[in-house]
Amino acid sequence: MEKPIGTVPAGEGKPSSPVQKIKFSKQRELPLEMRTLIRRLQKNYPFFADMSEDEVQRFLPLCRRVSYEEGQAVFRAGEADDTFYLVIAGEIVLREGEEDAPRRLGPGTMFGEAAMLGDTPRAATALAGERTLLFSISRRVLVSRMPALAFRVVVSIAKDLSERVRAANAIIRGVEEASAPEAPAPPAARTQAR
Repeated sequence: MEKPIGTVPAGEGKPSSPVQKIKFSKQRELPLEMRTLIRRLQKNYPFFADMSEDEVQRFLPLCRRVSYEEGQAVFRAGEADDTFYLVIAGEIVLREGEEDAPRRLGPGTMFGEAAMLGDTPRAATALAGERTLLFSISRRVLVSRMPALAFRVVVSIAKDLSERVRAANAIIRGVEEASAPEAPAPPAARTQAR
């Protein structure tokens, strides 16, 4: 006698009872407009390049879309915050001090990412250099809603910071080499020159 599907035979440790059926269905396909947007984000914004289509789709609703007018502050040095930003359109001007040259950030650039790494006050002031559109997300929201993606975001931030440190080191080496006094010629070279 065949056993009916979805039941456990009596006498095998459990009374005969229905088994919960699990339905497997194909994931609903994204609308063409959303797939196009995601591909464009992955192509044009390094932040999204390593994310899967599904991750980008889940990440975007967690972001706040914020607009700033020219000169408006996104945040000021010394403020505490756990939010980082991605420039979608426009320009952000970062000023670390009155005497330092400002850094200008365009579309695809992240800033404020140190907020993802810890609770430290902002080191710079971020101003909109023109009308600007940003995506923002707080560490708290990202970690609580998508912890695996939060880890990948932190890794992406670490890669970006590492590239900045390498670039700064190259500049420092160039300055040191340019300002180092020339070493005197070896003794053998001096006698030959006479």
